[in-house]
Amino acid sequence: MWLEEIQQGLGVWQGSYENITGIWLRWYDANNQWILTSTQQVEQERLRAERLAEYLRSQGIDPDNLPQM
Repeated sequence: MWLEEIQQGLGVWQGSYENITGIWLRWYDANNQWILTSTQQVEQERLRAERLAEYLRSQGIDPDNLPQM
């Protein structure tokens, strides 16, 4: 169900959330992509930071000892 006023939809999603598998109501955007939960956003940013750290190490840069800006 698309809600024009807020430019988001509410749909049925099947999967696991907080270790509970089931069918859930979930928000989606105009591209029919599920909107990430706060937990998923944190996990996505953690993985992004890990990939960046790995890349920096591959370039000979220690990400734990970067100069302060």
